[in-house]
Amino acid sequence: LATDCRDRPPEQVANPSYVTTTDDKITYVLDIGTNSGCDPDNMNPFASHRVTIFDEDGAYVTHRNMPRRADIYGLKVHPERNEVIYTAYDPTNEPQRPIIFRLDAQTLQTVKQYTTQDAPWSSVNAANISDDEVLYLSPGCDRVWVFDLHDAIPINPIANYLPGTASNPGPCPETAPPGFQLIKLCEVGNCVNNDRDVARDINFTEEGDILVSTASRLFKIKAPTRNSNGDLILSDDIKWLGRCTGGSGCDITRGSSFGFTCIDGVTCSGGGSAGNGRGQFYQLSGIDVDSNGNIYTADWGQSVDGGSKGSIQRFSPEGFFAGEAKSSCPTDSRCFVLGDFSRPRAIGVNADQMFVLDEKLDLVHVFQTSVIEYHRDVANDVATVTYASNEGFTGTDSFSFRVRDGFEFSESEPAEVEINVSRNFRPPVSESVTLHATEDQIRQSIM
Repeated sequence: LATDCRDRPPEQVANPSYVTTTDDKITYVLDIGTNSGCDPDNMNPFASHRVTIFDEDGAYVTHRNMPRRADIYGLKVHPERNEVIYTAYDPTNEPQRPIIFRLDAQTLQTVKQYTTQDAPWSSVNAANISDDEVLYLSPGCDRVWVFDLHDAIPINPIANYLPGTASNPGPCPETAPPGFQLIKLCEVGNCVNNDRDVARDINFTEEGDILVSTASRLFKIKAPTRNSNGDLILSDDIKWLGRCTGGSGCDITRGSSFGFTCIDGVTCSGGGSAGNGRGQFYQLSGIDVDSNGNIYTADWGQSVDGGSKGSIQRFSPEGFFAGEAKSSCPTDSRCFVLGDFSRPRAIGVNADQMFVLDEKLDLVHVFQTSVIEYHRDVANDVATVTYASNEGFTGTDSFSFRVRDGFEFSESEPAEVEINVSRNFRPPVSESVTLHATEDQIRQSIM
C-alpha cells in the first residue's frame, strides 16, 4: 500500500482507516486518495479522503473523493439493499458539523444525506441505519440517539443540541433531541470511565438486534418493535459482553461475561473495566457480523511502554467466545509479517474471509475463517462421559459428576451413575495345526 500523498494510481491504497467486505468478496476501503496538490514533505496536509471499491480479485473498480481535509468516520455496507453509509464532517463550516451520507453501493453516488440543517446534532462518533429505516447515532458519549426515518426529521433552528465539536465534544445530555429517542448504555454510577464508555461503533445482528461497542464493552440491544399505529417502541433489554468479577452472569474463571448476560448491578459485578483476556476488551476499535450471525471484534489492545498489541476475537450470536487471533509483534512495532498485525483499526468479514486493517502498517490482512464447531457433550437429557474400570475389576461400580456452565452460582446437583462391570469371558478354542520343518534350519512358531 502506498503512503506518499503525491499523485498515485487509483488502485493504490494509502493511509486506510476503514475496510469492509461482502459475501460476494467485494471490498470497500476508506483511505487517502490521489491528490496532485499535496505536499510530499508533509505527506498528508491537504489530501482527500475517498471510498474505493475493489472486486473479488482485488482489482480496482471505482472510487469517490470526499472534500479535502474532511474527517470521515465509519463505513457501513449493506449489500442486501445496495447501500453504503458513512459520516463526514463538513470542513467548510466552523465549527464542523457532521453529515451522514447514504450512497449507492455500486456507483457510490449520493442517494440521501442528513446534515445539521435537517437534524439537531453536532458531534457524531458512529452512525448506522437498520433495514427498518431506523437511524442510530452516537453523539460522542455513552448514549445512542434513535430516529425513525419514516418520519420527517425535525428542524432545530439552533442545530446545536449537543454543544461542542468533533475534537472537543460537550457534555452528554440526559435527554434526546426533539423527535429522537434515547438509549442509555450506562446508568448513573455504572460507567467506569466516561472517555472509555463512548459509543464507538454501531452494527446489527441478523435478527435486527443492535450491537454497540465502547472501549471495553460490547452491548447488545434487543431489536425495537412497532405498535398498531406503526410507532417505534425501543426495547429495554440491554445486555453487555466484557470483563466482570462476579454475579450470575459472570464466568468468574475467565473474568468475563457468559455471553451477552451482563446487566450492571443485576447479573454482573465489577464490570466495565478493561482487559486483554478472552471475552475482555481494552480498546475496541471495530465490530462486524458475518452471514451466520457470528460477531468479530477488533481491539487495539492494552498499552504497554507507550505501545499496544492488538487482537481479533470471534463470538457466537449469543456472545460465546469462539476463537481469537493475537498479535505476536513486539509492542507497537512495525511488524511486516503476513498475518501478524500490530494495531487493528477496523475489521470486515464475509462468508469465509476476515479482513483486518493494520493501522500501524497501512496493511490489510486477509484471513480464511473456519466454521464454529460446538461441543455438544451435555444436552438437556443427554451427557457424554468416559468411564474406565480398574484393571481386573468386575461387579457394580458407580461415580458422580456435576455440570458447571461458568456462572458463579450455577453448578448442577450431582448426577449419580451406576455401572455393572462383567468380565468379557471367552472360552478357549483348540485348533489342529500342522507344522513343516527343514533339517538344520531354525523355524519359529507361535502357538
